[in-house]
Amino acid sequence: MSLRKFKEKFASLSQPAKASLVFVVANIFQKGINFLMAPVNTRILESKDYGVVSLYDTWYAIISVVALLSLYEAVYGVGLTEFKNDRDVFTFSLLVLSNIATLLCSLIYVINPAWVRSALKLSDKLIMLMIIALLLYPALYFWTIRQRFEYKYKASATITISTSVMMSICSVIAVLTTKGNKAEAKVITNFAVICPVLVTLYIYIVTKAKFKLKVKYWWYSLKFTIPLIPHYLSLYLLDGSDKVIITKLIDSSATGIYEIACKFNSILIVIWNAINATLIPWTYECLEKKKYSDIKKVTTLIVLLTGGLCTCVSLVAPEAVKIIASKGYYDAVYAIPPLTMGLFLESIYYMFSNVEFYHKSTVFAMISTIVAATVNIGLNFLLIPKFGFVVAAYTTLFGYVIQTILHYINMRRCEKESVFNISFIVRYSLIIITFNILLTRIYPYTVVRYVLVLTLAVVAYIKRKELIHLFKTIKNK
Repeated sequence: MSLRKFKEKFASLSQPAKASLVFVVANIFQKGINFLMAPVNTRILESKDYGVVSLYDTWYAIISVVALLSLYEAVYGVGLTEFKNDRDVFTFSLLVLSNIATLLCSLIYVINPAWVRSALKLSDKLIMLMIIALLLYPALYFWTIRQRFEYKYKASATITISTSVMMSICSVIAVLTTKGNKAEAKVITNFAVICPVLVTLYIYIVTKAKFKLKVKYWWYSLKFTIPLIPHYLSLYLLDGSDKVIITKLIDSSATGIYEIACKFNSILIVIWNAINATLIPWTYECLEKKKYSDIKKVTTLIVLLTGGLCTCVSLVAPEAVKIIASKGYYDAVYAIPPLTMGLFLESIYYMFSNVEFYHKSTVFAMISTIVAATVNIGLNFLLIPKFGFVVAAYTTLFGYVIQTILHYINMRRCEKESVFNISFIVRYSLIIITFNILLTRIYPYTVVRYVLVLTLAVVAYIKRKELIHLFKTIKNK
């Protein structure tokens, strides 16, 4: 397709379609540049420094659930609809509430900094930086969500892409020119680049609301979001507690190596999120119209496609790790197959949860996630000291097995109709997970692995019409 035809095609799209496309592309670009910078970062940072950067990001994600009260999650979008004539004041009210929560949480550090340093395994500089970030970043979160809600995509996409590029360039320069703590240099530089944007958006939200806030919006948001905090926290713990525990039980160097394995999942997650963003409204429409056979057919193909894609990543992992990381990170390759299979099961869980959320069955969904995260953390503390950091990938996989089973049970409880081809999903999952776990045995045999990759590629080519029809089906609904 020529550039002119692409512009014409884009211009013909509706405003919501344009916004959706641009936001997806910007998100893929952001994740993509982070992945592409991995070969540079792993060669200018020792594994222990890379581990500290990963640990900081992980702690930020976990702590933000409580320190920001997850106000930028579902409650903000619901509030934008309910208070559409007072969005400026509603946004400012939630921004102030998130800041109050952050300051209250930061009192723990003020009262007992030594304990916080020991628990987080981070320096005072990074902890102080995190507190400042937690105060300022909500401005970006609220502004971006509102931009998406109002289908205003140009400014948001520009900020996402430009800051991603600048952070990547500036952090490399900072690391290369720093003789001291290179991990701190990278984290601080990343924040310094985006800080002017955060301050500008913070001032923008304050001035738009004219410093006016309504306490009733606080109570409205707290009633909505506090019951969901355990759910959001468990999701982050299931996904990120591995790095925290590896640092605690081994060291930051092991965390840095483990992070390389997680990098491969980050690209797969972007692809799955793009698929699921379209799948959610389509699933809701099919459930409303009782088109259960359509859901069964489409989700079966998606399960096949996701499993094949994850397996391809596992098959090429040895060469991919050598490309994006130096020799010291090579052990990460053995964590990739179980991690990709965890993502595979996560995609199935999301398909089940789409049905659960359609029926507004959120309580059991929250319990399922909490149980899976608790089991994962317990197994990590039990097994990592005995078997090393690679076992964390297998405990994560087991956590997703539990989560998927529990969500299926709840999905069947609230939807009596046969929505999914569960017998196929179970058989296929057992086969593909077993294959991926045993895959590390054939890593030395490069020819065998690439014959398997070629076979999967040929199958995908033969089935290309069905795959194209699949995406057109869920796109056009």
